[in-house]
Amino acid sequence: RVKRWPLQIMTARIGRYCSIAASAMLAPGCHPADWLSSSFFLGDLKLNEVADCTTGVTSRTHRTVQIGNDVWVGANAVVMDGVTIGDGAIVAAGAVVTKDVSPYAIVGGVPAKVIKYRFSESLIERLLKARWWRYSPEVLRPLGVSNPELVVSAIEKGKLENVPEYQGVIVTDKTLKQMCSSLNAFCVNLNLKKLQF
Repeated sequence: RVKRWPLQIMTARIGRYCSIAASAMLAPGCHPADWLSSSFFLGDLKLNEVADCTTGVTSRTHRTVQIGNDVWVGANAVVMDGVTIGDGAIVAAGAVVTKDVSPYAIVGGVPAKVIKYRFSESLIERLLKARWWRYSPEVLRPLGVSNPELVVSAIEKGKLENVPEYQGVIVTDKTLKQMCSSLNAFCVNLNLKKLQF
C-alpha cells in the first residue's frame, strides 16, 4: 500500500510496461453517500475502513485495482476501487474510471467511456495471444517496436521461442522508498526540487 508519492495507490496490481502519471489515483476509496453524512467522522468506521460507492457497504480494505500490461493512465485520472484495466488500454487524462476497461481500449471522460480502440480487433487478438510483455526491452527493440505487426509476427513465427521471460522489477513499499530516496539524491545533485512522499 503506497500512500502519497504524489501518485496515490491504495491497493493495486500493476502489469509490465505501464505508464502511470504521478497525479493519478488508483483505488481511492469512497465516502458513504447513503448515510446521514458522507463524512466518516459520524460513523463507527476506523480510518482504514472504506465505503463501496456502489453498495454503501464498508470494508476494512480497498478493493484491488487490476492494471494489465502496457497500460497508460494519464494525468489526474482516477481508477475506482475494484476496476480492472485490460492489457494495452489507455486511460485519458482526467478520466474517472468506474467500470472495467477492455484490452487496448482508449477511455476518457467522467465517467470514462470507450473513445476508440488502439488497433483493429484482429491485431488486438494477436497481441493478447503473443503476450509480448514477457520479453525484455533489449529483446523487443530490434524487432521494430514502432510496428506492432512486426513484433507479433516475429513472436508468432517462434523467433523468441528460446528467449527467457523478462523478470522485471517487483516494486514494494520498501523498494519504492529506496528508489525515491535515490531519485531525491539525484535531484539534490542537480539543484532540483525534492520529491514529496
